[in-house]
Amino acid sequence: MKPHLKGTSTFFVLLVFSMSVVVPLSKPVLSPVIIKLDDGKAIETVVSGIRGEFSYSIVVDYDSISYYLFAWRAYSDLIIVGHGSPN
Repeated sequence: MKPHLKGTSTFFVLLVFSMSVVVPLSKPVLSPVIIKLDDGKAIETVVSGIRGEFSYSIVVDYDSISYYLFAWRAYSDLIIVGHGSPN
């Protein structure tokens, strides 16, 4: 195979496979996204209550891979659940 054909073939193969990654990561998330800032019992109780109202919502932990994949694409509500410190 000629060198320029090999490079062209490689380019088209990468282009086809990249579409399977680019399209899902650019599609907006239409469900509400609940972001948990902590894993305490109080937060779990609140998240359970919110999920009762929005059964189709997505729950993610703050600063996780799921957070980065869903939060920036959210087209609906972002609900942040946490509590303050005693200070």
